[in-house]
Parts: sequence; C-alpha cells; structure tokens
Amino acid sequence: MMIYWSAVLSVLISIECVFAGTCFSILFPPKPSPLVQDFFTTYQHAITPKYDVLFLRLFIVAGVAAFILLMRFCGRMTPQKHASFKYFTFVQAAVIITETFFLFKFAVYRYPVFLNGFYIALMASAAIKIFTPEVMKSLRRFDKRMKDKTPFLNLSLWLTAAAGVLIPLIIWVPDVEGSVARMFFGEQFHHIDSILMVPGWVHLSGNILGIDNISRYGVGAPVLVAEIAQRLLGQFSYVHVVIVTMAVSVVYYWIWFYALRLVLKDAVWAFIAIFLGLRLQFFNIETFPFIFTYPQDTPLRFFFDSLFFLFLVLHTQSGRMRWLYLASAVSGFFVFYITGEGVFTLAAFYVFLVLREVFVVMNPGGLMRRVNKGQAALLLGTPWVVFLSGFWMVAGGHIFTKVFWTNQLELIRFYEAGGQAALMINNLTPPFVDRASIAFLLPVLYLFVLVVLLGKLMQKALKIDGLLMLGASVFLLMSYHYHAAIANNMPSYLRNGVVIAMLTVYVLKGMTARLGQYHQRLWKIACGILVFVMMVTTHQFLLHPNIFNLSRNPMTHPVVSEVPIGRNSYFSHLFISYPDAFKLPVNGLGQKDEMLVTENDFSDDNQMKELFRKESDYAKDAALIQSLTAPETEVPLVSSFENLVLMQAKRRPFFYTYMLVNAQPRRMRKFPVTMLYTKGNLQREISRIENFKPPYIFVEKTFLVSPIPRAYLYDNEDLIALLSYIFSHYGSYKQGEFLAALKRQ
Repeated sequence: MMIYWSAVLSVLISIECVFAGTCFSILFPPKPSPLVQDFFTTYQHAITPKYDVLFLRLFIVAGVAAFILLMRFCGRMTPQKHASFKYFTFVQAAVIITETFFLFKFAVYRYPVFLNGFYIALMASAAIKIFTPEVMKSLRRFDKRMKDKTPFLNLSLWLTAAAGVLIPLIIWVPDVEGSVARMFFGEQFHHIDSILMVPGWVHLSGNILGIDNISRYGVGAPVLVAEIAQRLLGQFSYVHVVIVTMAVSVVYYWIWFYALRLVLKDAVWAFIAIFLGLRLQFFNIETFPFIFTYPQDTPLRFFFDSLFFLFLVLHTQSGRMRWLYLASAVSGFFVFYITGEGVFTLAAFYVFLVLREVFVVMNPGGLMRRVNKGQAALLLGTPWVVFLSGFWMVAGGHIFTKVFWTNQLELIRFYEAGGQAALMINNLTPPFVDRASIAFLLPVLYLFVLVVLLGKLMQKALKIDGLLMLGASVFLLMSYHYHAAIANNMPSYLRNGVVIAMLTVYVLKGMTARLGQYHQRLWKIACGILVFVMMVTTHQFLLHPNIFNLSRNPMTHPVVSEVPIGRNSYFSHLFISYPDAFKLPVNGLGQKDEMLVTENDFSDDNQMKELFRKESDYAKDAALIQSLTAPETEVPLVSSFENLVLMQAKRRPFFYTYMLVNAQPRRMRKFPVTMLYTKGNLQREISRIENFKPPYIFVEKTFLVSPIPRAYLYDNEDLIALLSYIFSHYGSYKQGEFLAALKRQ
C-alpha cells in the first residue's frame, strides 16, 4: 500500500518542482540557440526559445528521484508512522491544488493578486517541508481531536457569532456615496431607478403606482423602501436607498442562517450553507461590478422568501398552525411586495399545502395534524386578503378597476412574450457556455430531487425535514420560470442561491450520515474549505468594496477589475465607443465634447465623488421647472435622469411610463432610447397630453439639435414620434442648463 502513497506523493512533488522551476525561469529568460543564426532571415522570427522541454525532463527526473527516496524512507518507517506519511500526502495534495488554482486564475485573468497567492502557497509548501516533523505532530494532534467526542467546545455558539458578525462585514459597503457614484459613471442608474427610485418618488410625491405611473417590479417594495428612507433615515435619496438595501440584505441572511440551523440541526452545516448561498446569490457574474448596482439582484427583491421558509421550518418542527398561517400571510404579502416572486411563492405554498396533507395522511401520529375545513379556508384565503389589503393601502378603490390589474400585469406579459431576451439555447455560445449549461442542468436536478422525495413520500419513508425539501424543490422549479422568460446570458437562476444551498447541503448531510462521526467531521472541514475558497477568490468578492477589499480606492482602482466584453472601460462603457456617424453635430449645450470619463480619469474615489455631485446637480433646471409649475403639478418631462430632475424640483411625474427615457450622460450627442416598447404605450402618453393639455412640457435640449441622423427614424422611432407630436403642439419658451421649457401653442 505504501507504494501507492509514495507514487502519489512523488508525482505531487514533481509537479511542484515544475511550478518552482517556472517561477525561477522568469529570472533567466531563455537565449536563442546559435543554430538560429544559420536560419534564413525569413524563418528566424518563427524560433521562440523556451524551457518547456527542460520542464518535462525536470518533471520526469524529479518524480522518479522523489519516488526512490520516498521508498527508501518508507522502508525505515515504523508502522505507527505510516499514518503520518498519509497525512503529509494529503497536505501536499492540498498545497498543489491551491498552487494550480492560483496559477490557473493568473493565466486566465493576468491579475497580480493571483500570482501573489501562488507565491504564498509556494512558500507555505517550502515551510511545510522544512518543518515536516512539527507539521506531522500538529496533524496527528488535530486528527486525535477529530476523533474526540467533543473536539471543539461551544463550536455552535462560536459559529453563530461568527456568522452574525461576518455577514454584515461582507455585505456592507462603507463608502455608500462612492457606490452611488460608481453606478452613475458606470451608466447603470436605470436599474436602481426602475425598481426603487422612480416608483418610490411616485409614491412620496402623491401619485398612485399602477394608476398614475408604472411600477415595473411591484408596488410594495418601492413603497416600503421609500417610507423607511424618508421616515427613519430622514431623506429619500439614492444614498439612503442603498443603505436600506444593504440593511435588508444583512437581515435577510441572518434570518436564513437561523432557518438553516433549525432545518439542518447542525451549526457547521448551516454555516457552510449560508456562505454557499452568499457565494451563489450575492457574488455571481450577474452582480458585476458589485451587487448594489442592481437592486433587482439583491436580497431586497426576494427578502420574504427567508421569512416564508423560516415559518415553514417552524411549523414542520413544532406542528403549530400559527406558523403555517404566517407563511400563508407572507406568501400573500410577497405578491404585493414584488409581483413575480410573490406569485411563484404563493403557487409553491399552495403545492406545499397539498404535499403536507399527503404527508400527514401517510404519517399519522406526528406533530402535524390534518387541517379542517375552517383552517383550509383560512390558509387558502389569507394570501388574497393580505395582498389585496396591501394594494388597497397604496391604490385605494382603484384595485377594483380593470386598468389597475392590466397595468400590474403589463410588464410580465412583455417579458413572457420574449421582450429583451433571447432563446435559452442561444446562450450556448462562447463565453456563456458554462453558465448556460448550468441553467439547463439545474431544473433537471430540481426535478430529480422532487421525484425522489415524492417516491419516499409514496413509500411512507419521507421524514419531516424531507417534506420541507420537497417544498423547496417545488419553489425552485416555480421560480425558474423567471430565468426561462429572461434568458440573457446571466445566471438569474442563482437568485434563489440560499434555497439551492439549503437543498445541496441537505443532500450532502444525508450522503455523509452513514459515515462515522470522524469522517463526517472531515467532510464538513473539506466542504467548509471549498466554500471559503469559492467565496474569497471569485471576482465579485474581490471587487466588492467592503472592508475586506484590498484597494484603497475600490470604486476607481480595484485590485482586480473586469471590463465588459467588447468595451474599453466600465465607466461610460455603454456609449464611449458609440460611432460618430450616428451622433448629432453638437449636444444640447452646443458643444462637441461629451465629457465621457473612464476609471483612468480619477486619481482616487474622492475625485470621482466630487464629479458625481457636480454631474448629478440639476439645480438650474429644477429652478426652471419650479418657476413655471405649481408645487402639486404633474410635470411632463422628456429627459435622461428625469427622476433626479423631478426629485430636485419636488414635482410629480406626468407620464405613465415613468421613467420615460433611459438615462445617458447628459452631454451626449445622441438621442437616448425610451421605455415605451409598444405603439399602445406611445398612444397612451400622447392621449394623456391631449386630455390634460399641460401648459408646459420640458425636454432635454439635445432634442432641439438638428439635423438628426436618418437612422434615428428607425432606431428611435418611438421617441421621434413622441417628439414630433410635442413639437407640433408646443413651441420654445425658456431654457435652463440642460432642459428647455416648451409652451403649448
């Protein structure tokens, strides 16, 4: 047997010798052979000196030499020391895997931080070999402890405290204004606008969501965030909304950790599950450059799934109906909060009720009892009462009108029709093959778990925790509808990352349950290390500007950075390469310079924030609006950053499709795109102008520049149609800095 262990260790040592030789060779670049001078000039450029053959020889010689030495060493070993030899082999394997990982990352991304990681691993390996007796002694001591009945006292308490502290430290961004400025210059304001800022300002300004103005994701979320920011933090602003989003994210993962501890009945597995969930949900490729750029990807969007599953866990473990009633109420409130996620959760809840009844019938005598007719009516009806009550508080009697519900479903129908998305199979092209393949694999795994657990239920072999996992698999399949509708090369299927982690760890725990306590502990350590490495080495974790970030200016000069595919920078990445042939001769200020910035234009984050304050200041245009409109007036505005303008002017929005125009840098020499999408939406806005006949309409001065490229008649067809109508009924009256006031003729 020792022959095999020696063979494995010798191969590992030979691999490390090649790694060390590669690093050492950097100091001695290979010189061209004298033979090169004998080549014709035409062929000399084809000769590239390299050490590859030397490394191959080193690999073979080092492996054979190490094996011979190890075999001689093993021959002198006592049987008691054979275990230490195996431990050393495992340690060496772990070191080699670490070194290979860092070299692979460096070879792919060329970021020095990964090369530094390799050097640290290489030095650690050298130290392990120098201090082999001490290392072996420590490993034997650790192994002995793993075999003890209680190897670590109060481990559950320490892990709970660690999770409670680490979760906010990982999530929280200390420089909140810097994060908002990064969204601004990264041209991603439309995300936070569409889900929170625009509907939030609609609510606070006195308009009704779903009647006066659109709410694209749901009614409850922006209303609650706006009220929290306004009442608890003192101001509804971009900075305060990001603070609320971060706080909600921290509470979300705290709740989930508590729920995982209950369902997994093991603090170590719960610790692994919550950080696996963080990695999948919070730090995936969709969250580039950091998650708070996209509120729709944060736990703010699906916060109530944590409470939903917590109440189901408490119900299944205690049998008390009050927890099931609370889960019912949460599923209903979720519909009001975020429509899509709420509908998926409500459907999953109803399926869970059916599965619960089957489980109780199959397993009589447990803590749970069958629900009677009164309880069933209450469970089925509570969600409807709750979400209708939520809508009533926001929209009042409008919830009894057809137009309100038509408006609520408008965007859902748009996406289900294939709006702004491609066929899922189209994602199976480089560089999206890996994430697209996983997208096809996950529903297969969900369905497999579902049918296996259904089989156990039919055979009366399903335990109470299995019933919860059965509900989780149903929930994941329901929620996968979103990714099927929005197949856009992004892993949106990972938005349920904590649920996926819970199901994964539950399966792992079940697979290792048959092992002895010693091997179970080793499995937990291995899984914990794997999750830790997955977390701290992913780009999104390294980019996230928390207190662990390695850069002093993480917003402008991150240690590792990624430029969007096909772009020259992240700042101004949408428009910096826009061709001049499709631009106006000048911008609305009469200038050719668009003042687009990149990360290289800032010496530090403070300089970026100073420019953000200047570029987001619409004081002159707000004063223009205030001088021509009364405080309670709904102001028709067609401009980028219309929400910023109206918030600073303290005026209500006029157009139903608010935000009407997608944001772009305000000195651009091009027309922005609108969010109208359909001819019906365009006609609705024109009809509003016709019906209300506002005395003034405010437009971006860019729209007054002529001539416009003929391509705009096709690329900006809806905006051109809207502007043509406005210009036929309104004439120039006054001008601000970036806006012009048009007066009805």
